[in-house]
Amino acid sequence: MNIHRTVLQLKKREYITPNYIRLTLTGEDIEPFATCTVGANNKIFIPPQGVSRVNFPPQPVEKEENVEKLAIRRTYTHAGLSLENKEMYMDFVAHGLSGPASRFAMEAPIGAELGVAMKIKESELAPEADFYCLVGDATAIPVIRATLASLPQEAKGAIFLEIPTNEDKQIFHKPEHIQVKWIINPNIGTNTLLAQTAIQYLEETQIEDSKFAFVACEYENVRTLRNYLRKEREWTNKEVSAYSYWKYGIAETKSEKSRREEKASI
Repeated sequence: MNIHRTVLQLKKREYITPNYIRLTLTGEDIEPFATCTVGANNKIFIPPQGVSRVNFPPQPVEKEENVEKLAIRRTYTHAGLSLENKEMYMDFVAHGLSGPASRFAMEAPIGAELGVAMKIKESELAPEADFYCLVGDATAIPVIRATLASLPQEAKGAIFLEIPTNEDKQIFHKPEHIQVKWIINPNIGTNTLLAQTAIQYLEETQIEDSKFAFVACEYENVRTLRNYLRKEREWTNKEVSAYSYWKYGIAETKSEKSRREEKASI
């Protein structure tokens, strides 16, 4: 599969909510990304502290976290592209300076380099269905926003989004009969009610025969919802798309194995 990889420069930083940052990146080599679906995953490559250039890890990646000057790889979401302005857009949760991606989003100077790689293909965000249940934390807002925009106007269902403050709510273009339910949790990753709130709604709702659930959030919420939908409700694997973007207290590269094993367990 064709993967395009390039280095872009930070052009603009905008806080669209108190804890949500939109970065505008620019570069001469973004045209190949034009066919990529907004909302699809990408990989970003962040220079470590003290390094100004993007040094891509070798492929396949081997022990990249032990090589001081190599860029740090993280999974994010393609949030938009302007070929006319040679701009790519990406949203970040501002959750402090301990993580490399959040630190870059919050502190990187204008002009700083960021590596970006994507599979050059169109992706289906959600299949055609009568009923949708979309569940995510703040990290999933870009893909859920894109998914909502792709749904037919007659679609029914609800989305559940966990965010740190009431001021972090965003406005979505969505079908009229899709409800938006916000869950406020200042300590995302702990004391979460995300999975339980979605399950309660599903228990109380009459669901059409044609249905689809999308779940993208922290590991424990994903595991709870996947088990409920696949084992208790007996939804098929085509009716459930669930993947944990992160695991509380563990870096992405170190939690990737356990997250993949959990997904493959059902």
